[in-house]
Formats: sequence, structure tokens, C-alpha cells
Amino acid sequence: MYVCGVTPYSSTHVGHALSYVVFDTLRRYLEYQGYQVKHIQNFTDVDDKIIQRAQEAGISEEDLTARYIDDFFRTMDALNILRADVYPRATQEIGPILETIPHPGRHDRRRPHPGGRGQGTSHGLRTLEGGQARGAIMG
Repeated sequence: MYVCGVTPYSSTHVGHALSYVVFDTLRRYLEYQGYQVKHIQNFTDVDDKIIQRAQEAGISEEDLTARYIDDFFRTMDALNILRADVYPRATQEIGPILETIPHPGRHDRRRPHPGGRGQGTSHGLRTLEGGQARGAIMG
């Protein structure tokens, strides 16, 4: 079960709690029904708000995110929400993420577009002839 996690730039709030109570309830129910659940929840620890707040506080982005990730865990523990099995951080996954993004001029021939025109990307997004992408992140 993949659950989108917080962007740790401020204290955990009731909106976070609501989301994680719901997913905790789902997980517990699935496990009660006999399913084995591998729970993954990310931290989006790279964001403009993180950079801005760290600069305002005169600390590194890593220190800021560590502070608010600790706050998140304390809050969720106080609510008796089960911890996920894995907590990947965006900063640790940027390399693999970038490898999946199509680049102009490079066709990904692993998944041809079903319409036969253009090339598919690893996400199934259509890349038009000449390297122009439709519906893809360009950079």
C-alpha cells in the first residue's frame, strides 16, 4: 500500500492526522482479513517551501526536514498509527526518478504508443515525432 506522505516544512496538523488515520484503518482491516500488507509512505523532502523555511530559520534543509519528520512520527505515534514498513525520501529517489523522465531528443522505445504514432515513454505518455512530448515533464 503506497501512501503519499507529508512535505516536512511545518508541524503536523489535523489534516495529516485524518489522512493517516484512514490509511491506518485500511491497513489494519486488510491485515485482519489475512492480507500481508507492505506499507510504503514517502516524505517529499525537497520543495520550495522547505528551502524558504530553512533559509528563514538559518538552518539547512536537511535539519529542517529532520525536525518536522520527527514531529510527524511523534504525532502519529501519539495517535497509535502503525508505522509504515518503508519511508523513502524524495531526495534519495531523485536519481531513479530522473531516469524515468523522457528527455527531448531521446525516444524511449521500450513501450511504443498503441496508436503507432510517436513513441511511448516509460510512463505510457505519448512522445511525438521529433522529441516533443505531450503530457510529460520537460526539463
